[in-house]
Amino acid sequence: MLLLIGALLLSVCGGSDALNDAKARMAALQLNAAGFRSTDLPLSAAEKQVYHNIHVLKKLCVLQGEQAQLVCLDGTRDRHAVHDPRLCFRSARWEVLEESVVPHPAGGEMRRMRLRRDDRELETVYWWSTPTERHASAMKYFLQSSLRRMTRGHSGEEPVLVVLQPVQSSQLDWKTWLGPQSPLHSL
Repeated sequence: MLLLIGALLLSVCGGSDALNDAKARMAALQLNAAGFRSTDLPLSAAEKQVYHNIHVLKKLCVLQGEQAQLVCLDGTRDRHAVHDPRLCFRSARWEVLEESVVPHPAGGEMRRMRLRRDDRELETVYWWSTPTERHASAMKYFLQSSLRRMTRGHSGEEPVLVVLQPVQSSQLDWKTWLGPQSPLHSL
């Protein structure tokens, strides 16, 4: 019943085409400032297929000698392309060794996961971000994006999924990467 009401409201209020997206917020990230350096990374063939309708930022970032891959996804045009990253990790054959919701250094929360595939272990973090809030709940993202579509954007800005993971090492110094000077706070 709730889905029927939502579909009816969407047909009356309009779809995601009328919504402001987060493309400008993502483009405004200062990823070559405050000690950060970044270069664009190409999307894989699988990523192109899944993300063809959404705005994606995929970067190799360097901070104090550590390298990380940063992926930001704006699902305004297709929220179904933005889903819980745990699904992607599992489908890529990563075994989840440990996961927890932890405080984000800039406020709110993020999900930290320790993963293993073959002989490699790594720790990754992700969260959904608006200029005023950070959270680690895929369900909350779904509810926020649904409400946003029903209210034609009047309920707030689109949450952007942010995924940050080490490239060469198994773990990053998250307090440094996400501390007070981090450009990622502006998402």
